[in-house]
Amino acid sequence: MRDEEDLEVLQPSITKLQAFAWKVKAPQKICHLI
Repeated sequence: MRDEEDLEVLQPSITKLQAFAWKVKAPQKICHLI
């Protein structure tokens, strides 16, 4: 039960981290293309 609860708590934080990482990486990629 605890593992499932932990996953429910971790998943939103992981998506936030991925979104944050994408926002940070995207400008760098755009700069390289230009």
